[in-house]
Amino acid sequence: MAKKSKKQNIVKIYWNGDMSLARSFWLVSVVILGVVSIPSYFVTDAVIDNMGTALSLLLLLWTVFFYVFLVYVYVGLWRSSSKYITYNKKKKKSVIWGYVVYTIIVLGVLRGVGELIIAMSQ
Repeated sequence: MAKKSKKQNIVKIYWNGDMSLARSFWLVSVVILGVVSIPSYFVTDAVIDNMGTALSLLLLLWTVFFYVFLVYVYVGLWRSSSKYITYNKKKKKSVIWGYVVYTIIVLGVLRGVGELIIAMSQ
C-alpha cells in the first residue's frame, strides 16, 4: 500500500482503506471497536427500565454514535481488504486474509441483523 502524507487525516485514511489490513483489522475493528462497545455490555432491560430521561437520551445518542461508527469500521475494513487483495494479486501473493476479513464482515452484519430481528420479535 502506498504511504500517504502525514497531513492527511487518519479518519479519512481509514475510511478510504489506505491503512494496512493488519492495522485496520486489529487496531480499529478489534481494539477500538471493542472499547467503544463496552457500554453495550452493561445496558440491560432492567437498567433501561430504571433510567431517567437524561440517561435515556444519553443512551440513545450513544446508540446512534455506535451504529454510525460500526458502519465506518466495516466500510474502512472492507476497502482495506479490497486494496490488500488487489495489491497481493498483482504481486502474485496469497490473498486469503483479505477474503477472511470479508467473511468476518459479512458474518458480523448477518449476526447484527439476526439479533435485531430477534429483539423486535420479542
